[in-house]
Amino acid sequence: KASSAPMSSPDDVNSEEFRNFLKFVTTTMQAVRRVVAKVAETGSMRLTELPPNFERQCGTVFEKSRLGLQDMGDLVALLGLFPDCFHVEPNGPGGPTVASKPGGGQLRPPDDKLAMALWKRSKDLQPKKLMWTTVTANRFGTSIFAQIVDDMTAAKTGSTEKPKLMRMRLNLDALTINFFARKQDKGNEEKKETKKKAVATCVEPKKAQNVEIFLNGCGIGIDHVRKSVIDLAEKSLDVDILAKVLDIYPQGDEVGLLKTFKQENDPTVLPWGRSETFLIALMDIPHFVQRTECCMTRGRFQIELTEISQDVNTLDACLGSITKSTALPAVFALVMQIGNYLNYGTNQGACKGFTLDTLEKLNRVEGFNDKTYTLMRFIMETLESDRKVREEALEDLKHCDGASKVEFEDSVRRLGELEKDVEKIANAVKRPDDGEPGSSPIQDAKFEDSMLAFVEDARKKLGEVRVVATKVQELAKECCDMYAEKPKTPAGEYLKKFAAFRKDMEEARRQNLLAKAKKEKAEKKRLEKEAKDKALRDKKAAEEERKKPPPAKAAGGGAPSAAPSVMVTPPAEPSSS
Repeated sequence: KASSAPMSSPDDVNSEEFRNFLKFVTTTMQAVRRVVAKVAETGSMRLTELPPNFERQCGTVFEKSRLGLQDMGDLVALLGLFPDCFHVEPNGPGGPTVASKPGGGQLRPPDDKLAMALWKRSKDLQPKKLMWTTVTANRFGTSIFAQIVDDMTAAKTGSTEKPKLMRMRLNLDALTINFFARKQDKGNEEKKETKKKAVATCVEPKKAQNVEIFLNGCGIGIDHVRKSVIDLAEKSLDVDILAKVLDIYPQGDEVGLLKTFKQENDPTVLPWGRSETFLIALMDIPHFVQRTECCMTRGRFQIELTEISQDVNTLDACLGSITKSTALPAVFALVMQIGNYLNYGTNQGACKGFTLDTLEKLNRVEGFNDKTYTLMRFIMETLESDRKVREEALEDLKHCDGASKVEFEDSVRRLGELEKDVEKIANAVKRPDDGEPGSSPIQDAKFEDSMLAFVEDARKKLGEVRVVATKVQELAKECCDMYAEKPKTPAGEYLKKFAAFRKDMEEARRQNLLAKAKKEKAEKKRLEKEAKDKALRDKKAAEEERKKPPPAKAAGGGAPSAAPSVMVTPPAEPSSS
């Protein structure tokens, strides 16, 4: 059944929470008095020694945070609230000290007003929260935390049982000082913010913050922008930074908002915000957008043109080598002869041509006797007899790898965009027929002269690259038709096949050279072994010859007589008569 009595406010002196706090303060200070009286019987005790002595005598920690104490000054002030019981010396040589007054009266609770102030002070002291994850109940019993809890419980109950784990002393003073802080007064914060806002603003806060971050990060000001787009000092601002300035230039409703802000606010009375000052200064530059676009195009022109020109020239050199090559058709004829010989009598025989996809398969056809000896190795071994064809074929294909990575369509698109940007500058600084300097839409003679000179030079360079690009388009079609690729096949696709073919040719030749060197080495070893074996046989024969006994000597010790010669008379030929 709900009680009809009204609920007491947490700040009410009659609330249970406040009464519990008052009781806690009173009993703690009474315990402090006993500790001080026992430890400092004949003198004073340094306040830094109070917490450890309190813990040793009372068996519990001195809860500074619950008392609202953050540092030593707070403890001095708290003890000073009980002058009949404590004598505090805040400026002692070794730091603040405290002594118990002999014969002091009984320590009584502070009055409600003072106790309420202490209570609010303790509630204002807020710790940093440790957002940890607690152990679940079914995992606690077998964990080390069960032993920790048992040891902590035994320590609180004064058990003499030896702890299972080592105990470490916790410095609550340092913990409180470093990880507790009092609540900030919101009213004071609002006052500080009010005082801080001493400038006039109108730009949306997020946009203003982005502008200030950009200005601080790049270290630029409106003077750098003016030098870049009015004085045409190319080194004043990088093109990329100038592009970012153009991105933050006011658009749509911002323009009207800033114009109204400029009319209604005098910067000499109340300074403008940094973002407002910068954006309004940009708007004050005549034809800022057109000027900036012209300067950006001029600044990026040479880099972009060089990149496009390199890509186009690479393709021109590569496709020109392939279409004009005399060695490649000879190699392809050799491949076709080999294929028709191998495929004789089948549906694949008597072939009159093959696609570039066939080139990669030459490396997959292996010999029956040697699996490492492929058809590509056979082709390169055949080409060893005609060095000129081999070297020319490799030379004609050397640009294919780099050219296959070029996106020609993208290069043509970028070239077209660059041409449009240059023409856009020409229209921006175009003067009427027989017009005087300064008669263009931008109305700045110096700017016009500089940009017109740039346009003339850029058109000439773009024309040269355009001629090469047109030539590449024709060569790409010619090469595609020459090697029977599908119509409109991008050049990058078949150039990639040529590049892989060249790589296979080089690898096959390398393997052939290694195999040849290995064979020569084996042959050399064989000849050396044969020579060694012959030398051993000759040596053995010589030794056996030396071991033979000498011929027997004749009687009388004289030299052996020669064997008697026997004269054999041939029979007479029969007479013809």
